Amino acid sequence: MQADRALPTRKNFLLAMSGVTLLPLRVPAQQLPAQTHKVLIVVAHPDDEYAFAATTYRLVRELGWAADQVIVTNGEAGYRYSTLAEAVYGVALSQASEGRAHLPAIRKEEAVRAGKILGIRRHYFLDQKDSGFATDAASADSSNWDRPRVLSAI
Repeated sequence: MQADRALPTRKNFLLAMSGVTLLPLRVPAQQLPAQTHKVLIVVAHPDDEYAFAATTYRLVRELGWAADQVIVTNGEAGYRYSTLAEAVYGVALSQASEGRAHLPAIRKEEAVRAGKILGIRRHYFLDQKDSGFATDAASADSSNWDRPRVLSAI
């Protein structure tokens, strides 16, 4: 990647990806060879990929693609946004210690269950520490990740 090129923001990436769902289906899905195309979904947190779930669903379920998913972190920093989930799971997930302790297992299970609906074949959890999210790539902190491990997984 060229250093002088600005990285796309998450919003621009998602807008570009959403265009795939608008493509007309020229060949009936039944006539496509199974698993002709593959897509690897790489996201920082569990549930990030569902921002473009319709694209994944269309590619896998309607167009016959194969999809695998790499999730870099466990999503434990999501405790800040877990108030509504406390009633579902019966745990004080919005408290830092409780959320960080329980959210990794909860979010992994949710990712796998939702992935079954979308048709994701395999999930690869890299178990890197989640320090939160940023709205653009330039301000994202990934210094706590084992970069060689992440790159080798991709």
